[in-house]
Amino acid sequence: MEKSIHIRKNTFAFYLFLSISVLFTVCREVCMAGAVKGLSFCIATLIPAVFPFTVVCKLLVKAGVISRFGVISSGLVCGAPSGAYMCTEMYKNGYCTKHTAEHLCAVTNGMTPTFVIGFVGVCCLNNAKKGVFVYLICSFSSILYAFVVKKRIRITVNRANDISVFSAFTESVTDGISAVISLSGFTVFFFVICEFLNTFFVFLPSHTLSFLFLFCELITGILQSAPLCAVLSERLFFSFMCAFTSFSGVCIHLQVRGVLSRTGLSFRPFFIGKCVMAFISFIISFIFYGIIFG
Repeated sequence: MEKSIHIRKNTFAFYLFLSISVLFTVCREVCMAGAVKGLSFCIATLIPAVFPFTVVCKLLVKAGVISRFGVISSGLVCGAPSGAYMCTEMYKNGYCTKHTAEHLCAVTNGMTPTFVIGFVGVCCLNNAKKGVFVYLICSFSSILYAFVVKKRIRITVNRANDISVFSAFTESVTDGISAVISLSGFTVFFFVICEFLNTFFVFLPSHTLSFLFLFCELITGILQSAPLCAVLSERLFFSFMCAFTSFSGVCIHLQVRGVLSRTGLSFRPFFIGKCVMAFISFIISFIFYGIIFG
């Protein structure tokens, strides 16, 4: 029975991606426009913001200098998908159990402070101070969730590692390049999908498309969030932005799932954790928005 379900899922996925490939071929101009936008964003913003943090995360794990506090704090600074690589490296190197890696993955894969303050704050909310507030709320929701699941988090602190610092750095840079290429590929693909949605779903209200973009791909959603902002109050829009920033978008989820699947880690704890953190962020921001910015 399970084998039959698995075959049907694979068959559905095959025909789905075959249809997408045909659509990309027929509508080549739309596909190219989305790809150019995605590549431009990756080169100008994404790679500079993610690559150094990815290398640092991998270096910390490979060098054996790690602890529960260190993992969580590194995740808050380095963000997704660096946190996923860090958790899988910890699991592969024996610093933590399978359950610990799965639950830590939700906590360590948020958005970097540079992205939240500079992109969510300035480009979306037109206020860097609001960007700082968004980052603090999302970080608090991650820490709160870490306390909820702390009984499931067990890390072997400062376990000795016989790898040299030079070898650890070299491997970290090599792995970081691979991680950034994968991240850029996902991002460009979702830029193309969003370009198709913009082209063929013009009959949908613009604020509905904005909401859909934020759910699917946070970057594109932020760039096209103006229609959603126009139909919501400032307080509600801000709360939704906090929630979507905590959730991170389907694009990030697929990247994290791909990283976890390579080491046999379950994606479910990550998804549940991100949903819980998004809900917490929405509630906290809605309550305190009037106090801070009222």
